[in-house]
Amino acid sequence: MTQVVVRCRPFTPKEVERNLRNIVYRVDSGTFELREPEDTERRSANKFESAKYSVDKFFDKNVSNKQLFEEICRPMVSNLLRGVNSSLVTFGLFGTGKSHTIFGNSEDEGVLLALFDELLDKLQDERFVSSSVGLSVLEVANENIYDILAESEDGENKVELREGYDSWSSIANLTEEKLASKREMRMVVKYAQITKENPRQEAT
Repeated sequence: MTQVVVRCRPFTPKEVERNLRNIVYRVDSGTFELREPEDTERRSANKFESAKYSVDKFFDKNVSNKQLFEEICRPMVSNLLRGVNSSLVTFGLFGTGKSHTIFGNSEDEGVLLALFDELLDKLQDERFVSSSVGLSVLEVANENIYDILAESEDGENKVELREGYDSWSSIANLTEEKLASKREMRMVVKYAQITKENPRQEAT
């Protein structure tokens, strides 16, 4: 089952300094509205048409990554261990909060770390006699796919999407790091986060 979730990230410190105002308001758990700031002094001189949108779930700027994990990602781990393929895809313009959601920061850890913590804990159950966990990180930008974990002198690390005989698509030669512990997982995720912070992100 596919779910469409919209997450409105919190303001960055620079945005707070600029005294920016929110225009995204929660109506209910699956509906949000775009409308003029409640502060009349900040309203645009141009007419602003409000609009409502419905999705499976909506989270406003007050929702933390931990809360997001509990509601969206924890059930994915349970499904995965029951043999159900699960994917979490973040999509949006540059600066809309994709990296904040996935990687988080020192005050609000990202959902990726929490997801792997949960998965590695669950695999300690005696029901799982043998298991193997691997991590690959890719980024789509300017209609190209980049392998974030690959080491390359030119820094490009482009990979290709291929379709197999069974109609399943795969990424050719995508780097996969095997994870034996939470410590290893956090090291790989930190490396991916640092590597991802480059100018290529502008058209993600």
